[in-house]
Amino acid sequence: MIVAHDLWERNPSSSARERVVLFNLVTTATIALAVATLFVALLLISMASVKALIAPHVLEDEFHHAVGVADDLRIAMVLSMLATIGGALGSALESDDVVREAAYGYRADE
Repeated sequence: MIVAHDLWERNPSSSARERVVLFNLVTTATIALAVATLFVALLLISMASVKALIAPHVLEDEFHHAVGVADDLRIAMVLSMLATIGGALGSALESDDVVREAAYGYRADE
């Protein structure tokens, strides 16, 4: 996302080097934290969906063993990883202006 939407700032002069490094570090940390937080939320939603939508006896027939929380977690993990990759690929279709506004936009209280 940082590379695709040109969020990485370049060093315009030697006097601004520290600010540019700090800005890039904060941008990377913010995006990493956002992706990790949304991945965990998606994992929890996927785990609840697996529990609610897939009958245990169906999984037991497919896996040929008793199904536990670990099996549900594996399914939820695969779903979450695929959705995260799909979201990353989908974000490449957004315009640079929309991504910059989402990443850096200031929303004052009304």
